[in-house]
Amino acid sequence: MRVLVGAVLPSVILLTALSAGAVMRVRGFSFNGVSNRFITPNGDGRNDNVAFSFSNPSDSAGTVKIYDLRGRLLTTISINPGSISCPTNLPGNVGCPSWDARVDGQVVSSGMYIYVISVEGVVASGAVVVIR
Repeated sequence: MRVLVGAVLPSVILLTALSAGAVMRVRGFSFNGVSNRFITPNGDGRNDNVAFSFSNPSDSAGTVKIYDLRGRLLTTISINPGSISCPTNLPGNVGCPSWDARVDGQVVSSGMYIYVISVEGVVASGAVVVIR
């Protein structure tokens, strides 16, 4: 497994910032970043969620996992085979894996959350902030 931007280890989270515009490429899969780093889940239609942008020419399945800062897994979002490309400039980020800052239907508390994307044995991670 290659770690591109960070790794989640038991009880330890290691992070390195992905610079704006950076693209991580390994074996065809490339993670391009997120639509926004700040989520304001207030229902106004602006920044209510975060979408994950990537290119997946191998048509591989994968996951996006969301963790709190204690390393507790909150939710898992599937990247389904057939998700060949997901640019964040699509209106409403149609078809992109996204997180609406909810767990079991409830909006999470304000704070920082870690995402970990795994596709083809490649791992990319980063952080988003929920502001309520």
